This record gives sequence, structure tokens and C-alpha cells, in this order.
Amino acid sequence: GYKRSTVNSHYSILQSIFRAHGNSEAVNMPVYSTTRDASTNRKNPNKLNEQELDLFLAGMREQWPDRYAGTLLLFTTTLRPGAIIVLEWADLDLETKEVVSSRRMSAREVVPGVKKDRFGEDCPPLLAEVYEELLRLRQQYNEVQLASGLLFPTPTGGYHDRNWFLKPLK
Repeated sequence: GYKRSTVNSHYSILQSIFRAHGNSEAVNMPVYSTTRDASTNRKNPNKLNEQELDLFLAGMREQWPDRYAGTLLLFTTTLRPGAIIVLEWADLDLETKEVVSSRRMSAREVVPGVKKDRFGEDCPPLLAEVYEELLRLRQQYNEVQLASGLLFPTPTGGYHDRNWFLKPLK
């Protein structure tokens, strides 16, 4: 159910990771363009197979452990990077097991709403495995980071740039 451009972006990122880790299969992966393709639609979307996803997540955990939990959130929810970097611990509803996202980063400022909707919010499920990774990451935070209340604070307790997830992929 994702837009073609979103899936194509994920494929492009994965190909970069596979190549960086010397995976010869990456060269044989199909390259998808952002133009309309008759073979790619809602009924026949681009999908990662289990091995590709495992390889990607293992690489993230090894090379960028501070971004691993955020990457899991990206892959298991409908949240965008701009919404994930402003999430606070208070946004995790442990009773309903949901992530309540009601704001996003837009051009270096936090604005209300998600997906350009000033009053909208997303409440995707919070998987137990993802929550465990978040708790594991939190154990590494300094006092300033803990005081910020953010899920993914900078070492000084501030917000990361929206491209925080893209840096490790270069």
C-alpha cells in the first residue's frame, strides 16, 4: 500500500547498502525508476524479500546502532523520518501499544500534524521488538538526552536533522 516512489527510494537505499557491504547480489537487483511502471502497482508492489531485509537490518545494527531502533520504526510503521525524529517517550502508548505521532520536523522547526495535515496524527502499532530496541538505546543516553524526553535526541538533547537516517546510507 506504499506509494511507488517510497518503495523505489527504499530499494535505492538498500542497493547502496548492499554495494557498500560487498554483496554481489546487489548488482543483480532490479533498479526501479520513479516513473509509472505497469508491473508496479498496489496489487503488485515492489517488495523486499526476507533475506534482503535481514541483511539491511544487520548492517544498520552493526554500522549505525544509534539509528537501528529508528530504522525499525520506519520499517514497521507508516511514520516518516520527519515524524520519527521528534517523537518523545510520552508518545508511546504502552496500554494500546501504539506510537502516537502528532507533529513533524519541517525545515528545521517542529510543526503540529503529520503528512502536511495540521490536525492529523498517526497511531501505528508499536511492536514489542521495536520497544525493546528503544529501551536498549535509551540505556546509552547521557543525562541531557534523558532529560530531553526525545526518543532519538542528539548528544546535547536536541532534535536531529531530517536527514539523520540518510547519513549512514552514504
